[in-house]
Amino acid sequence: MLDRWFRLAFREAEATVVALPGARRWSKEQIPLLVIALYHVVIGYFTLAPFYHTVMGTDLLARNAVHRQIRFLNELVAALLPDA
Repeated sequence: MLDRWFRLAFREAEATVVALPGARRWSKEQIPLLVIALYHVVIGYFTLAPFYHTVMGTDLLARNAVHRQIRFLNELVAALLPDA
């Protein structure tokens, strides 16, 4: 099941990225790498949050921290996939 779900998720993500005007700056071979990188930014944040809290004392799962991460992710995507 996971294979089927992840395959679908990555296909959909790649199709979404390719449809954006900003994707023209990336080669066809780089699009999967971009999708994987963005996946890691999203998933990595939440999977590392407990570890980060233990090491640094900052709760990345607090409401304000998650909102900050969402703003960061929006800015990152805008920088990687500009409209021009």
